[in-house]
Amino acid sequence: MLILLLVNFAVGRWLENPLKATALTCGVYQCAPTSIVITDGNCGKIFENKFYYLQVCPSSSTLSYCNTTSLTCVATPAAAALQSYPGEPCVSQSDCIYGTCTASVCAGAKLNEKCTIHEQCNPGLRCYGGSCVVQLAIGSAGCRDEQDCVNYSGCNMTYSSQNGTCIQYASLSDNLVVTDCANGLSEMCASGYCSHFGSWYSTLGICKSAPMTVGTVPVACTADTDCLGTDGTNLVLSKCQCGYNNLGQSYCAPFIGDSSGINLISSWITALKNSTGCNTSRRSTNQCLKLTGHYSQIQSAIYGFNYYPQIINNDACVKAIYTATYWNYDSSVILKALFSLMLLNAL
Repeated sequence: MLILLLVNFAVGRWLENPLKATALTCGVYQCAPTSIVITDGNCGKIFENKFYYLQVCPSSSTLSYCNTTSLTCVATPAAAALQSYPGEPCVSQSDCIYGTCTASVCAGAKLNEKCTIHEQCNPGLRCYGGSCVVQLAIGSAGCRDEQDCVNYSGCNMTYSSQNGTCIQYASLSDNLVVTDCANGLSEMCASGYCSHFGSWYSTLGICKSAPMTVGTVPVACTADTDCLGTDGTNLVLSKCQCGYNNLGQSYCAPFIGDSSGINLISSWITALKNSTGCNTSRRSTNQCLKLTGHYSQIQSAIYGFNYYPQIINNDACVKAIYTATYWNYDSSVILKALFSLMLLNAL
């Protein structure tokens, strides 16, 4: 649910007699030179349906946000109304989906109080047998889904649908069995990567070494066949995708074993270990990430992996208009988080 629903990992496709691919034709994105006049109220001009000349909207204006579809300056989109769960902030009672708004926080059902779903219980609790009880610790048996387990672990249902074991996310070594293997991905494998076996509808799999790019990233490309990766034994392909740069250059999407994939997994683990103040079903939501203080870090890590080709060789206008989610995050915070993770793993 966590990483798998929030991002589309480039796990790779096996390389078996690939067809000759058509080269990509990509747009050119850059700040407008002085010879290109962009009138007030606009943030760009397009020439020949290929050349994107950009201008950042004035921050002093109420119309400071660039609509990338129309390339016009508009008001910043309004924030969505609060829809809060136990442990999340509220201003009034109407903000709380469950529980009551107490001291600016939605308070849900307490230990041993009645419930019908996990979302009704306070952070640290789960709904089991009609009552809110303590979440299962890592290594504990008896889980039926990941919500039964503490927020930084999943439920490995290897032996029984009623007696799974809580496993810390991204902790299982290669060749161990998992029951969350889908499309070559597993939240419980340390590598994030797995090999499926069993019936076609099964999620039974074995943790495997993640594929990584052959050569040095970024890899410039014209077609998918330029985007080679390896899991140590087999060659696989990722996707060749257009970038946002002034050369119209396309680049290969990364594999989960590349540095941007490793950073994404590490960032998630750091955030989830700090999500004890979130309801168990809300562990991976934006609201929870904001409570942990890791929201910007996670958004940057997701963008840096999912849209890696689009962040290569951006100029200032592209960074402000198209890829601000990635560039506006302070990288020093990422380094601090990763250092903290290293210390945790060393304990």
